[in-house]
Amino acid sequence: MLCPHCRKEVFDEEGKLPFIKIIDYMKEVSAKKWRTVPSTRKLMNARWKEGYALDDFKYVIENQWAIWSGTKDEKYFRPATLFAPSKFEGYVNAPAHKAEHSMIADIVKKETGGNQ
Repeated sequence: MLCPHCRKEVFDEEGKLPFIKIIDYMKEVSAKKWRTVPSTRKLMNARWKEGYALDDFKYVIENQWAIWSGTKDEKYFRPATLFAPSKFEGYVNAPAHKAEHSMIADIVKKETGGNQ
């Protein structure tokens, strides 16, 4: 379902916060075994109530993975860090990391015709 104001996906088909889609996206990006445990759902729900949309969660997941993957900071790629109230807004507003093989880089290349 799209938000009538921002045109971002707000809820899943049942009108609920898409916990599973968010965690599945983390799994897809990182190839790790994340689960929707109560503490993770609580953090996601709090960010959701602040007005963040599914696209914001996906951007944070993709961008932070692109930045941290393969570095000593990879250990911070977890829901407790990504969705923390003191961190999430900064991650949402961070510039897109220019990783050669990231999904973000692929989207940018597609939208600009490869001229980036």
